[in-house]
Amino acid sequence: MKELQQDIESKNFRKLYLFFGEERFLVSLYERRIRGAVLDGATYADMNVSLLEGRTVGSNDILMASATLPFMASRRLVIVRDSGLFASGRKQESEDVAKLFEGLPQSTTLIFVEEEVDRRLKIHKKAVEHGFVADFSTPSESQLLAWVERELKKAGKSIRREDASLILRYAEYSMFAISSEMEKLVAFAEGGHITQEDIEAVCIKPGDARIFELIDAVVAGDYPKAMVRLEGLTDTHPLVVITMLARQFRIILLCGDCAKRGMQPGEIARATALRPFQVSSALRQAKGFEPAELARRIEYCAQADYAIKTGQMADHLALELLILNG
Repeated sequence: MKELQQDIESKNFRKLYLFFGEERFLVSLYERRIRGAVLDGATYADMNVSLLEGRTVGSNDILMASATLPFMASRRLVIVRDSGLFASGRKQESEDVAKLFEGLPQSTTLIFVEEEVDRRLKIHKKAVEHGFVADFSTPSESQLLAWVERELKKAGKSIRREDASLILRYAEYSMFAISSEMEKLVAFAEGGHITQEDIEAVCIKPGDARIFELIDAVVAGDYPKAMVRLEGLTDTHPLVVITMLARQFRIILLCGDCAKRGMQPGEIARATALRPFQVSSALRQAKGFEPAELARRIEYCAQADYAIKTGQMADHLALELLILNG
C-alpha cells in the first residue's frame, strides 16, 4: 500500500478510491487516514464531507454529493459505504454510477468502502481506470508480527517474537482483535516489556487456540501437558471439543497432503478456503503425524462422539481416553 500512503502523505489525492477486503481493520484505517488528510486544516471540515450508506444509495445521490463545491476549502470528500454497487443485484444503478467516474470534479475525492466486490463488473473496471482500488487482504504472519512489534514500541513496550506470535493466535489473526489485545497489554504490563505471563493473564483465549495448544502437546508426546490443556477446556462441552479436534485433524491431514503434492502455503489457503494462519499451523503440526495416524485419530473422535451420545461412556472419560490413547 505504498502508493496509497504516498497519496496521503503528499496530499496528492485521486478523485476516486475503492476500499474492500477481508481485513476490515485496514479498510477502516485507510478510510480514516484519507479522511483526515483530505480535511486536514479545513475550517469547516464537517461541511465538506458527505456520508452515504446502504443499498438505497443511487447514482443521483452520488452525483449531487460529488458535484457540490467545497466550502472555504480546496477539496470535498464523499464517502459511500456498503452500497452494494460493486456486487451483483444492482446492475442498472451500478452502471449509472460507473458513468460518473470520468466526470468527477477535480475538487472532489470519492471513496467507496464495500463489503463485497465483483471484479467482473463494469463499475470495478471503471474504478481501476479512473481511481485507486485497494483489496485489503489479511497480512502474512510475518507482517502481522512486525506490526505488533512496531505498535508496542510506539507505546513504549517491547516483546519477544514468540510471545507476539501468541497474541496473534489468541486474537485469531484479526487485526481488530490484535489491536484490542495490545491495548489491554499496554495498560496491564508493568515496566517496558510484555511477557508471556502478561499475555496469559490478559488475553482471551478462543476455543480454536486452545485446541491448537492441546494438539501441539499431543504432537510433542507431552501427555501431562495435554491433560492440563484439556482441563483448560472445561468451559466447552466435551462433544464440542471432540468436534473441534476432529476438524483440526482433518485440516492437518488435508494441508499435509497438499504440501506433499508440491503446493505452497498460499496455494493451499486458496484451494481449501482456509485462512493463511490455519494453513501454517496445520503444516507445522503435520510434521508430527503420519497420515495413517491422523486418519486413525479422526476415527477415534467419531467413536468417542458415539460412545458419549449413546451413554456407553462418561463424556470427560471419553475425552481423556481419546487424548491418551489416540
